[in-house]
Amino acid sequence: MDESSFDHIAQEILKQKQRMDQLATENRALRQSIADLRTGRGISVEIAGNRFALSDGFPPRDHQAENR
Repeated sequence: MDESSFDHIAQEILKQKQRMDQLATENRALRQSIADLRTGRGISVEIAGNRFALSDGFPPRDHQAENR
């Protein structure tokens, strides 16, 4: 295997690692967005001109634990 082939392979591996790092970062951000949506964080409802936040900033209670 000559040096130019090795350099090309090494360059492609580096590109692939950079892309994987980008995807991992994007995945973490998307998971955080999903968690925020599930708890109602950042969501508000406007009723008759009054705005109400769906989340009070605290994590949701485990309602199943209360029923045990």
